Amino acid sequence: MTLRLTLFSNSFVSKALVAPSNEACSSATDVSSSLPYINTGNSVGAFPAFSDVTCDVASSTRGVWYQYTPATNTVATARISEQDFSANLSLYTGACNELVCSTGTAVSEFSDRVINWAASAGTTYYLLVSGGTFSSAGSFQIGIEVSLIPCYPSLSPHVLNVSFTLSIVHYSSGRS
Repeated sequence: MTLRLTLFSNSFVSKALVAPSNEACSSATDVSSSLPYINTGNSVGAFPAFSDVTCDVASSTRGVWYQYTPATNTVATARISEQDFSANLSLYTGACNELVCSTGTAVSEFSDRVINWAASAGTTYYLLVSGGTFSSAGSFQIGIEVSLIPCYPSLSPHVLNVSFTLSIVHYSSGRS
Protein backbone atom coordinates (compact mmCIF):
# COMPACT_ATOMS: atom_id res chain seq x y z
CA MET A 1 0.00 0.00 0.00
CA THR A 2 1.33 3.42 -0.94
CA LEU A 3 0.46 6.44 1.17
CA ARG A 4 0.97 9.95 -0.09
CA LEU A 5 0.89 13.11 1.97
CA THR A 6 -0.99 15.93 0.31
CA LEU A 7 -0.90 19.47 1.68
CA PHE A 8 -3.80 21.79 1.02
CA SER A 9 -2.35 25.29 1.06
CA ASN A 10 -5.62 27.15 1.70
CA SER A 11 -6.45 25.32 4.90
CA PHE A 12 -3.00 24.13 6.04
CA VAL A 13 -4.46 20.68 6.59
CA SER A 14 -2.54 17.60 5.62
CA LYS A 15 -4.27 14.45 4.51
CA ALA A 16 -2.79 11.07 3.72
CA LEU A 17 -4.18 9.59 0.49
CA VAL A 18 -4.08 5.91 -0.31
CA ALA A 19 -2.95 5.33 -3.87
CA PRO A 20 -5.34 3.19 -5.94
CA SER A 21 -4.04 -0.36 -6.38
CA ASN A 22 -4.37 -0.01 -10.17
CA GLU A 23 -2.55 3.32 -10.60
CA ALA A 24 0.13 1.70 -12.80
CA CYS A 25 -0.27 -0.30 -16.00
CA SER A 26 1.67 -3.18 -14.42
CA SER A 27 -0.96 -3.41 -11.66
CA ALA A 28 -4.03 -2.96 -13.89
CA THR A 29 -7.28 -4.48 -12.65
CA ASP A 30 -7.84 -7.61 -14.77
CA VAL A 31 -11.52 -7.89 -15.77
CA SER A 32 -11.12 -10.81 -18.21
CA SER A 33 -12.97 -13.34 -16.05
CA SER A 34 -15.49 -10.84 -14.63
CA LEU A 35 -17.50 -9.80 -17.72
CA PRO A 36 -19.71 -7.96 -17.87
CA TYR A 37 -17.68 -5.81 -15.48
CA ILE A 38 -19.31 -2.86 -13.73
CA ASN A 39 -17.60 -1.12 -10.87
CA THR A 40 -16.97 2.26 -9.27
CA GLY A 41 -13.39 3.44 -9.62
CA ASN A 42 -11.43 6.36 -8.24
CA SER A 43 -8.27 8.10 -9.45
CA VAL A 44 -7.76 10.31 -6.38
CA GLY A 45 -4.36 9.55 -4.89
CA ALA A 46 -2.91 8.16 -8.12
CA PHE A 47 0.51 9.50 -9.03
CA PRO A 48 1.22 10.73 -12.59
CA ALA A 49 3.58 8.18 -14.10
CA PHE A 50 2.50 7.87 -17.73
CA SER A 51 2.35 10.13 -20.77
CA ASP A 52 1.17 9.53 -24.33
CA VAL A 53 0.50 12.43 -26.70
CA THR A 54 -1.19 10.18 -29.29
CA CYS A 55 -4.02 9.49 -26.81
CA ASP A 56 -3.95 13.01 -25.28
CA VAL A 57 -2.58 11.83 -21.92
CA ALA A 58 -0.30 14.49 -20.41
CA SER A 59 2.61 13.66 -18.08
CA SER A 60 0.79 15.44 -15.23
CA THR A 61 -2.33 13.29 -15.65
CA ARG A 62 -3.39 10.94 -12.86
CA GLY A 63 -5.24 7.78 -13.82
CA VAL A 64 -6.07 4.15 -13.14
CA TRP A 65 -5.70 1.07 -15.34
CA TYR A 66 -7.86 -1.90 -16.35
CA GLN A 67 -6.91 -4.84 -18.59
CA TYR A 68 -8.86 -7.33 -20.68
CA THR A 69 -7.57 -10.38 -22.58
CA PRO A 70 -10.30 -12.15 -24.59
CA ALA A 71 -10.23 -15.93 -25.04
CA THR A 72 -11.95 -15.60 -28.44
CA ASN A 73 -12.31 -12.89 -31.08
CA THR A 74 -15.15 -10.58 -30.09
CA VAL A 75 -16.37 -6.99 -30.05
CA ALA A 76 -15.70 -5.23 -26.74
CA THR A 77 -17.16 -2.03 -25.29
CA ALA A 78 -15.77 0.07 -22.45
CA ARG A 79 -17.74 2.93 -20.95
CA ILE A 80 -17.14 5.40 -18.15
CA SER A 81 -20.01 7.38 -16.69
CA GLU A 82 -21.17 9.10 -13.51
CA GLN A 83 -17.75 10.71 -13.14
CA ASP A 84 -17.32 13.72 -10.88
CA PHE A 85 -14.42 15.11 -12.96
CA SER A 86 -13.56 15.65 -16.63
CA ALA A 87 -12.44 12.15 -17.58
CA ASN A 88 -10.64 10.60 -20.52
CA LEU A 89 -10.77 6.94 -21.60
CA SER A 90 -7.85 5.52 -23.61
CA LEU A 91 -7.27 2.05 -25.10
CA TYR A 92 -3.78 0.55 -25.52
CA THR A 93 -2.11 -2.69 -26.64
CA GLY A 94 1.43 -3.94 -26.13
CA ALA A 95 3.60 -4.39 -23.06
CA CYS A 96 3.27 -1.85 -20.24
CA ASN A 97 6.69 -0.38 -21.01
CA GLU A 98 5.88 -0.12 -24.76
CA LEU A 99 2.16 0.71 -24.98
CA VAL A 100 0.62 1.65 -28.31
CA CYS A 101 -2.45 3.90 -28.32
CA SER A 102 -5.37 2.33 -30.19
CA THR A 103 -7.82 5.15 -29.49
CA GLY A 104 -8.71 7.74 -26.90
CA THR A 105 -11.63 9.98 -26.08
CA ALA A 106 -11.18 13.70 -25.62
CA VAL A 107 -11.62 15.19 -22.17
CA SER A 108 -14.98 16.88 -21.81
CA GLU A 109 -17.06 18.02 -18.90
CA PHE A 110 -18.68 15.07 -17.18
CA SER A 111 -20.06 13.33 -20.29
CA ASP A 112 -19.96 9.56 -20.79
CA ARG A 113 -17.00 8.09 -22.65
CA VAL A 114 -17.39 4.98 -24.83
CA ILE A 115 -14.88 2.93 -26.82
CA ASN A 116 -15.89 -0.03 -29.02
CA TRP A 117 -13.20 -2.23 -30.55
CA ALA A 118 -12.61 -5.54 -32.31
CA ALA A 119 -10.81 -7.58 -29.65
CA SER A 120 -8.51 -10.37 -30.86
CA ALA A 121 -8.14 -13.59 -28.87
CA GLY A 122 -5.03 -13.61 -26.68
CA THR A 123 -4.28 -9.89 -27.07
CA THR A 124 -4.19 -7.89 -23.83
CA TYR A 125 -5.94 -4.53 -24.00
CA TYR A 126 -5.26 -1.82 -21.42
CA LEU A 127 -7.78 0.87 -20.56
CA LEU A 128 -6.68 4.06 -18.82
CA VAL A 129 -9.22 6.31 -17.08
CA SER A 130 -7.55 9.67 -16.51
CA GLY A 131 -8.20 13.37 -16.19
CA GLY A 132 -6.91 16.16 -18.39
CA THR A 133 -4.70 17.71 -15.69
CA PHE A 134 -3.11 16.81 -12.37
CA SER A 135 -6.01 18.34 -10.43
CA SER A 136 -8.58 16.43 -12.50
CA ALA A 137 -9.24 13.22 -10.58
CA GLY A 138 -12.22 11.64 -8.87
CA SER A 139 -14.70 8.81 -8.90
CA PHE A 140 -16.40 7.23 -11.91
CA GLN A 141 -18.32 4.14 -12.94
CA ILE A 142 -16.67 1.83 -15.47
CA GLY A 143 -18.38 -0.86 -17.49
CA ILE A 144 -16.69 -3.35 -19.82
CA GLU A 145 -18.67 -5.88 -21.82
CA VAL A 146 -18.38 -8.04 -24.91
CA SER A 147 -20.94 -8.80 -27.59
CA LEU A 148 -22.16 -12.23 -28.53
CA ILE A 149 -21.28 -11.55 -32.17
CA PRO A 150 -17.78 -12.83 -32.92
CA CYS A 151 -15.41 -10.59 -34.81
CA TYR A 152 -13.87 -12.46 -37.73
CA PRO A 153 -10.27 -11.59 -38.71
CA SER A 154 -11.16 -11.27 -42.42
CA LEU A 155 -13.64 -8.46 -41.73
CA SER A 156 -12.82 -4.84 -41.07
CA PRO A 157 -12.82 -4.18 -37.30
CA HIS A 158 -15.44 -1.48 -37.85
CA VAL A 159 -17.89 -3.25 -40.18
CA LEU A 160 -19.78 -6.48 -39.80
CA ASN A 161 -22.03 -7.26 -42.78
CA VAL A 162 -25.10 -9.34 -42.05
CA SER A 163 -27.63 -10.45 -44.69
CA PHE A 164 -31.00 -12.06 -44.17
CA THR A 165 -34.17 -12.93 -46.07
CA LEU A 166 -37.56 -11.65 -44.99
CA SER A 167 -40.67 -13.49 -46.13
CA ILE A 168 -44.15 -12.03 -45.73
CA VAL A 169 -47.03 -14.48 -45.93
CA HIS A 170 -50.62 -13.32 -46.27
CA TYR A 171 -53.11 -15.52 -44.43
CA SER A 172 -56.79 -15.45 -45.19
CA SER A 173 -59.41 -17.29 -43.14
CA GLY A 174 -61.87 -17.39 -46.01
CA ARG A 175 -64.48 -15.36 -44.10
CA SER A 176 -65.72 -12.06 -45.37
